[in-house]
Amino acid sequence: MRGVAPRVDAFWMKEAGTYSPSRLGRAIAAARRLVAISGGAEMQHWVVAVKTGVLTTFGVAGAAAVYLVATWGEPYRTLDVALWAVAVATGVLIWLMPTERIVASSHRNFFFLAWSGLDVLLIAAVCVLDTGATSPFALLFFLTLAFAALFYPLPMMVIVGALTVGALLVVGFVDPATDYAQLWYFTACLTATALMCGWQARNHDRQRTELMRASRSDPLTGS
Repeated sequence: MRGVAPRVDAFWMKEAGTYSPSRLGRAIAAARRLVAISGGAEMQHWVVAVKTGVLTTFGVAGAAAVYLVATWGEPYRTLDVALWAVAVATGVLIWLMPTERIVASSHRNFFFLAWSGLDVLLIAAVCVLDTGATSPFALLFFLTLAFAALFYPLPMMVIVGALTVGALLVVGFVDPATDYAQLWYFTACLTATALMCGWQARNHDRQRTELMRASRSDPLTGS
């Protein structure tokens, strides 16, 4: 945000011939306020993303614990518990990290993509250890798409969507007992969801663009 205000000032100084000094000063002050508001909203957006992701992880981990206890006689339950412990530990670690510093850094997008990638990997692993693509854990792939649609810009949403659909296909192909008709339909539904989420991410990007355009427009004339 430090480099934005000088650019705003430079823009308005070019218009110095259009306004009186008092009007120009008010215009610059108004533009600075709009830039500060848009920047603060962007920061809050990503902070909320972290909290939402961590709390959702804790919630689904609790639901998974109930499912695992109820089906404890099935194979690989100890490994399932270990993987869910990794998911919860990751959530705790992210919760304790300096969130605002991360989202304000140039590594923000990499951080969130790595987090989503780890989630997709863990979901795929617990599915393989359970009943493959027919596991109830496969429904978690939809949560990764919903999270990305809510908080990620379109390019990041596309990456998460591709990873998610690809992970489901891998889960299906490595299980020799896979019913490929079921896998086809599940994949089609997941792909359709990814496309809808991508559309929503695109709408969010447009809204952000309009907000930034408003912060650079003339607050006196709207041009």
